[in-house]
Amino acid sequence: MTPGHGKRSLWLVPEKAETAALQRLIDTLATRCGGPCFPPHVTLCSGIAEGSNADLSLSQLPLAAELGGVQFGQEFFHACYLPVEPSEELRKLQERCADAWQGKLPAHPPHSSLFYGALGPEQQELARNVAQAAPAQLTLVRCELWQTGGPVESWRQLA
Repeated sequence: MTPGHGKRSLWLVPEKAETAALQRLIDTLATRCGGPCFPPHVTLCSGIAEGSNADLSLSQLPLAAELGGVQFGQEFFHACYLPVEPSEELRKLQERCADAWQGKLPAHPPHSSLFYGALGPEQQELARNVAQAAPAQLTLVRCELWQTGGPVESWRQLA
């Protein structure tokens, strides 16, 4: 079993073409480096209790998010990602959603993950090359509630 973010998470999802482009990168890295596939997203908050419910329609959407260059971390869910450039609008949106949903702010600044797992030096070089095809900006158009406990393969969209 792989680690989980918590029971439920609230995600921002990019528009269709950007989602498709990011999904190709995620799938390529998962296949070539042995990690799980997952949908492209930017986590607003996690650790949402089962009984928490709030409105998923956000008047702040669509929201433009500039992406930085590929980065690597040591944690399973932060192994390879594209950082979202700091934005007061996104920070405030995260805080409002965490409060409304009784969730927790993510441990890491906003980002769009490309790989979950561990990457060695050769795999990081592959990831750098693959990430060159990533969009420079995302238009975050939709908010989704996901069940994210347990293995990544068991995650499912709730709303």
